Amino acid sequence: MAVMNDGTRDQVTVTFPASPIFDRIGRVAIAGLGLRLGVDIADVEKLRTAVDQAVEALRGPGRITLDARWEPNQLRIRVVNPDA
Repeated sequence: MAVMNDGTRDQVTVTFPASPIFDRIGRVAIAGLGLRLGVDIADVEKLRTAVDQAVEALRGPGRITLDARWEPNQLRIRVVNPDA
């Protein structure tokens, strides 16, 4: 997966309720970030699927936090729910 950006390190964090009605927030956030970074559409779909599976596994009480950090040559994504 090639990630294009301006060479800076940056981070996006999104927190939302761990309820199925909010799952879309994680998918939209990661897809938007991937497209902004120049990730090709096939890889963006893979990212969306992976985030969707992580979010689904963390449903329950509490809130889900999706943390994405991009660096010159990589994109790191962490999805957590401390209450799950």
